[in-house]
Amino acid sequence: MSKKGGKIALALGLVTGALTGILFAPEKGKSLRDKIMHEKKDGGSGAKAVGDNLKKMGSEIYDLMKEIAETEEVKGAFSKAKGAVADMTNVKKEKLDELLLKAHKKADEMKKMVTQYVAKKKTATIKKAKKIVKKNAKK
Repeated sequence: MSKKGGKIALALGLVTGALTGILFAPEKGKSLRDKIMHEKKDGGSGAKAVGDNLKKMGSEIYDLMKEIAETEEVKGAFSKAKGAVADMTNVKKEKLDELLLKAHKKADEMKKMVTQYVAKKKTATIKKAKKIVKKNAKK
């Protein structure tokens, strides 16, 4: 699935989930269902009632996120994250080269270990296969 297709599917899933939650929530759901039924009696489809409700919910979520973003805890977390990024960007080239060398050594060790493991499993599998062939040849 393409990135665009994935985003569309995600958006549809979010809208579907939100609508399902709204419609089946005890209090707000009843109110929305009443608005939809009233709109349908007036010849509408009920989409306006759903749209108005989603718009209100989006506004409430936006206000809540804005309020959360203004808290000292969140501001502190962003400040720490900025500091960590600044520290990482100030790593000296020599230190970075040293870290890369260590990473390459660990990767080489892992490669050797996997190669040995595969070789042992291959040998064991070949031996087992030969025994089975030999056993079946006797029958």
